[in-house]
Amino acid sequence: MASPTPLPAHLADLPEAGRKGLTLPALPPRLLAGGVLVVAGLISVLIAWGQTRHLENPAAQIPYLASGGLIGVGLMAVGAALLGGAAGGAAATAAPPEEVVARIDQMAENIDWLADTVEQIAAHLNRVAATEAAPVDAAARPRS
Repeated sequence: MASPTPLPAHLADLPEAGRKGLTLPALPPRLLAGGVLVVAGLISVLIAWGQTRHLENPAAQIPYLASGGLIGVGLMAVGAALLGGAAGGAAATAAPPEEVVARIDQMAENIDWLADTVEQIAAHLNRVAATEAAPVDAAARPRS
């Protein structure tokens, strides 16, 4: 039996050095449960769709929608809530409050600028529409 090839020196210090096989990182139970629920919900929705795709009568599709579709969407919502809330309070306290306030102020300024821009575009379009409508009205008048 052949001996295993030695690892390069720069890889020998890694904790995974010399291990064989596939190792998955340990996931927190909340993330694992959220991922499983999202996948289960997606499978439920796909099964419900597969059962109703050939039915043309909407009344015949309702039981499949109620059992598979809504349950699947509910499972995905709960799973997404678990996945999204997995960071917990760490994400909320990541930025200092002053930085959050500064970002909110910048967003408010951007929204005000966008609102002004939309108003200017609307005013311009109204002027264009008024100038295009005037010749049509003049042409519609009978000549004397």
